[in-house]
Amino acid sequence: MRSSCVLSALLLASPLAAPAGDWTQFRDPTEGAFTIDVPNGWQVVGGLKRRSVNQPHPLLGVVSPDGLTKIVLGDPSAIAYSELTDSMQGLGFREGQSYTPHGEPELINSYHTGEQWSQTLATRELQQDGCSNVQVTSHRALPKPPGGLASPPGVEHRDSIGETYLSCVRNGILYVGYAFSETSGDYYYQGSQVIAGAWGDDTSVVLLTPQGMGGFAMAIANHMLQSMRWDGAWWQRQFHAAVAQADALYAQATHTIAQQGQSWDQTVRGVESYVNPATGKKWEVPMTGANNFAQDGAGHIIGLTGSQAPPGFTLMKKATP
Repeated sequence: MRSSCVLSALLLASPLAAPAGDWTQFRDPTEGAFTIDVPNGWQVVGGLKRRSVNQPHPLLGVVSPDGLTKIVLGDPSAIAYSELTDSMQGLGFREGQSYTPHGEPELINSYHTGEQWSQTLATRELQQDGCSNVQVTSHRALPKPPGGLASPPGVEHRDSIGETYLSCVRNGILYVGYAFSETSGDYYYQGSQVIAGAWGDDTSVVLLTPQGMGGFAMAIANHMLQSMRWDGAWWQRQFHAAVAQADALYAQATHTIAQQGQSWDQTVRGVESYVNPATGKKWEVPMTGANNFAQDGAGHIIGLTGSQAPPGFTLMKKATP
């Protein structure tokens, strides 16, 4: 279990901090496998979704009292995905088909990187929530966490992380979405040919919130991820491993959500912060493809393709995060 955005040029409200102390602890109602903090008054659904003895998947969704903000932790499909190999194709198997090797339920779905999967999960979630005009505004791969054991000969361990930003319209309201995913799996080779492979994702996070409330939603998700704890007795029974291993699997997601929460508002609005060195004042400028920006004494800011400011203008510098 593994634990260019152009939306609007309008000024939006500053991100809010997560409400301190306004939380209640949610305990997995199915097996008592984990606990997690959830905001008081929010609708909470989910728990451990078990596909088989070897496939327990954590899944949780929270919705704000006004129904405007939604956070989903985990893959709602919650199943292992199997690679469509040449031999399987020869037997008539196809992408999207159910598959049960050795009694384990799987869905044939060839490997998606974390970047690809974050886009798939978020797009699906937003469409199911009645969003129209769903658009991916940016996506990128993220650095993998260091370490890990070397794979034995003939086995390839795939592990990748990515994130996606989206926009949509829901009930006449402009919305922004964000998704984080880490996908991992093992692939077995015979020579250069893959003869078997399966992968999954249990650390995905999808956010949907009105434009301008991204920082608030990020802060909520970050607190929830940091508060998640696996039950030691359950973990030992299930995996015969230390609980610390499970917590470590969520560290990358928590770290990424925390980082993105700091810059969410600017990212979804498609702006960056620049400083006029002559005045020391910070300004927001649109990410329009300009290489540099310059400002005159009246406060007018212009975009430049080069690094030379025209007469009467001061070349600005990108603000330090």
